[in-house]
Amino acid sequence: MAGMKSAIDIDRPVDAVCGFFLDLERSFFRTDPTVESVVKTTEGPHGAGTTFRVRQPVMGKVRNRRCGSSPLTQTAGSTWRRSSDRSGPGSA
Repeated sequence: MAGMKSAIDIDRPVDAVCGFFLDLERSFFRTDPTVESVVKTTEGPHGAGTTFRVRQPVMGKVRNRRCGSSPLTQTAGSTWRRSSDRSGPGSA
C-alpha cells in the first residue's frame, strides 16, 4: 500500500506540540480550513486509540472519515501516525 511521509521541525516545547496535535477536535480546524466538523467518537481523554469522525469536502463531495491516534512518545524526534478510513457520503 502506498503512503505519504513528510517531516517538519517545530521550534516549540515537545509537550506543547504533542498536546496540540493530539487534540484533534481543535487542531484539524487550525491545520486544514476545509474541515467542516470533527466529532470525538470514543470516551475518555485524548490519547492512543482515540477516534474521531471528520466531515470535509473532497473533490466536490462531502466526505466523512474516521481517524484515530496511535501511541505517541513525547520526545524530540517523535513520529506521529494517524490512520484514516475514508468513507463515502452519509457513512458514519
